[in-house]
Amino acid sequence: MSTFQSSLGVLDTPSAFDVQTANSTDQTAFSATASAGAAAGTYNVTVGALAQAQQLLSTPFTGGAGASVGTGTLSLSLGGRSFNIVIDNTDDTLSGIAAAIDSAAGNTGIGATVLQGTDGAHLVLSSSLTGAANSIQVTETDGGNGLAALT
Repeated sequence: MSTFQSSLGVLDTPSAFDVQTANSTDQTAFSATASAGAAAGTYNVTVGALAQAQQLLSTPFTGGAGASVGTGTLSLSLGGRSFNIVIDNTDDTLSGIAAAIDSAAGNTGIGATVLQGTDGAHLVLSSSLTGAANSIQVTETDGGNGLAALT
């Protein structure tokens, strides 16, 4: 009888009956936990939108992909990690800058392409990472000359 009475002792408190659990059908997409004050029920979670990768569009250049932009150093960063490319007279066009970005050692996940619009050619920078913490930043060191149009 004493064994039975001691096993009932754990049921002597209200907290023994106040246990909540949370389950997800796909733990890789959504996980949940429940505390003692959680309301019992079944809840549906809907993802309304996924984080998008950022794209930046430069000002237009009227000379197309071969438009001369300028020389200097571009510093590009993505998610707090950065790399530099030196632009000289061999790659100072929009297409040359795009190729230099794509092939840069230490590129942190920024792709570059030239897009021809009705107003001229644009350099488009695209992030391979999503979310607000992975925004693209561009700075230049040519003293505000041609490369400034890309920042």
